[in-house]
Amino acid sequence: MSHEIRSPLTGVLGYAEILLSRLKDANDLECVRTIKQSGQYLLQIINDILDLAKIEAQGVELDREMIYLPVFLSEVYALMEVNAKEKALPLFLKYDGFIPQKIESDSKRLRQILINLLSNAIKFTDHGKVELATRFLRPESQLQFEVSDSGIGMTEEQQRKLFHPFTQGDSSVTKVFGGTGLGLAITKRLVGALGGAIAVESLPGHGSTFRVTIPVQLVSDSYYGSSTAQESRGARLFAQKMAARVLICEDQPEIRRLMGCFIEEAGGRATLLDSGEAAVDVVQQAGNDFDVVLLDIQ
Repeated sequence: MSHEIRSPLTGVLGYAEILLSRLKDANDLECVRTIKQSGQYLLQIINDILDLAKIEAQGVELDREMIYLPVFLSEVYALMEVNAKEKALPLFLKYDGFIPQKIESDSKRLRQILINLLSNAIKFTDHGKVELATRFLRPESQLQFEVSDSGIGMTEEQQRKLFHPFTQGDSSVTKVFGGTGLGLAITKRLVGALGGAIAVESLPGHGSTFRVTIPVQLVSDSYYGSSTAQESRGARLFAQKMAARVLICEDQPEIRRLMGCFIEEAGGRATLLDSGEAAVDVVQQAGNDFDVVLLDIQ
């Protein structure tokens, strides 16, 4: 079900992105932007509903692995920097004291928690700033993340309902900002699965701070220095051109063409095939002519 819903949306969003880079007429561009924004909104709703359904049906399966924390946080920052720039908001990444360089946890779930919180902070903030602060509580071997913003804030009544599924602050919030009210419900479940806790402090008109504390296992005793920075590495990473030869194996023609367009616009050279058998034949004939092979799980 997840695959059948998401694949058509990939086509809608992907080709909208291509049209935005090719169209010149202002009215046409506005129409395509609307298509893209509506598709992104629909995809977010679908992702949230599927996530919550899976969590409630099966619980949360954890996949613990070694995480190089400074790189992990910089990657999260780079992802969210794009959203912040669209609203001309400064986004800060702060290390409050020394943090461990290597920990063991579930990187996918931890990334999902931070992205949910940062997305909300950016969404509900029009002026000021958004900040992600990280500190290490050494005696308890816990990481604490604080996502703070200078946005609309919340009343105590709104905070009490905050982590319930399909619940937002009030109807006026839903009308202005949209959404299903599932993001924080999912976040709380993920934090709980990692053995942690989440809390919020907020005042109407004065922003909000979400604090997540989770236990982690140290992989090394080396620490990364404290600093506050408005990172710029993310923008440089996205601006880099690649020079790779990429073999794309995908049975859906619209997705195959879309992947080829994105690879070539990024500076690579794409070879498109529709089956695994064809890919094996081409690789055997071409030897090491390809740097990357992209294919789906089937």
